[in-house]
Amino acid sequence: RDPVGKMSWPWSEFPSIKTLLDSPRQTTFAANVEFQIDGELLEAAISQVNRLVMVFPDRQNPGMEPDPIPSWVFHLVNLRRLCLVAYPHATLPEAIGCLTNLTDLQMYRSALNCLPRSIGRLKNLKVLDLYCSYDLHFLPIEVLCCQKLADSRFSTRTLYANTDNHLPLPPLLPWWQAKVQAAPSYHATGSLISQICFGAKSSQSLPVAIIRQHI
Repeated sequence: RDPVGKMSWPWSEFPSIKTLLDSPRQTTFAANVEFQIDGELLEAAISQVNRLVMVFPDRQNPGMEPDPIPSWVFHLVNLRRLCLVAYPHATLPEAIGCLTNLTDLQMYRSALNCLPRSIGRLKNLKVLDLYCSYDLHFLPIEVLCCQKLADSRFSTRTLYANTDNHLPLPPLLPWWQAKVQAAPSYHATGSLISQICFGAKSSQSLPVAIIRQHI
């Protein structure tokens, strides 16, 4: 499968978001993670960009801190598809939940080990591709709020309680010993381990271990 879904590949074929003001009919752009925009260019991006490919550089020096997603990305409220190439962080910012019109999130070969609970705010999300994100072992329970999710892709052999390698579930502390802080506007009690499928017509219905500690 093409790592950016219906977008053409490679990402270098997309025009740079720097050319946004010169491309009034273009809706798909690429941007280096170090690029910053504001003012007139940001206003144009908010109204026009609905597909964005963001590229993170390959850091050769392990001591270098990887670049964060620039904050302007989370202002693109009309964004429909987001592809993060070689995403180097263990999680996404909670602000990902601001992209409520997002339908397609592609993070092939990311360094994720968890998704933020704000993922549940993506009510229009239809495609979630986290394939080859080998440190990701479970999904937050809030993903159940993404009721339009119809297609998903994961490395099943890295999921907890999968049938291939029987990766055991991690031990959970009793709720009175757990030091867990709830995210704003989310409330959950009890521990839950469940199996879900994404969409009745999903091309890959996968068992996913969902773990929620007592809060």
